[in-house]
Amino acid sequence: MVALLTGCGATIVKPDSPPEDPVTVLLLDHGRHSSLVLPGPDDTAMTRYSYGDWSYYAEADMGWKSGFRALMWPTQATLGRRVLEGPPDETTVRSRVRVGIAEIIPLEVASREARSLQQALDAVYEEQLSTRLYNARFDLEFVEHPRDYSLSSNSNGMVAEWLRDLGLEVRGQPVWSRWRVQSGE
Repeated sequence: MVALLTGCGATIVKPDSPPEDPVTVLLLDHGRHSSLVLPGPDDTAMTRYSYGDWSYYAEADMGWKSGFRALMWPTQATLGRRVLEGPPDETTVRSRVRVGIAEIIPLEVASREARSLQQALDAVYEEQLSTRLYNARFDLEFVEHPRDYSLSSNSNGMVAEWLRDLGLEVRGQPVWSRWRVQSGE
C-alpha cells in the first residue's frame, strides 16, 4: 500500500487563456497536507481554509492511533478557517501562517468563482459554529465538516475539489501533497 501511495500527487492544468476578472488564490503545500488561501473583497485580508480529520487537526490528537484510524476508516472531518490580515501575497502568507509551508503555488482564477467557493465554505463554517474549536498549534478555528474524512477524502483531495470549483482542471487524485502545475494543452 505504501508503494502505491508514494506517487499519488496531482497536476493542476492552467487554462490557455486568463480567466475573466482574475484574482490570485494561493495553494499552500505543507509537506503532506494542503490548504488554500482565498483573497478577500479588497487587498486588506484573505482567508485560509483547510480540511482534515477532526481528532487529528481540531483536537491535536496526532498519535499514531489517531492517524491510523483516520486513514483506515471514515472519521469525522473538520473545516479549518482563519482570516489573515494583509494583502493576499506569498510574503504576507508566510509571515501569517504558523505552520510550515513547503511551497506556495499562486493560481489565477475568475473572481466570481473565488467568491462562490468562499461563500460555500463560509456557509459550511457558519452552519457548524456550535462545534467551533480553536487549535493554537495550527492557528485555525475548526468546525465539523458534513463529509467524512478518509484516505480517499483527505486534505489534498478536498483542496483538489476546491480547485475544480474554481474552474481549474486537476488531474489525478492527490493522496499526498505533491502538486505539479502545467500549462493547458
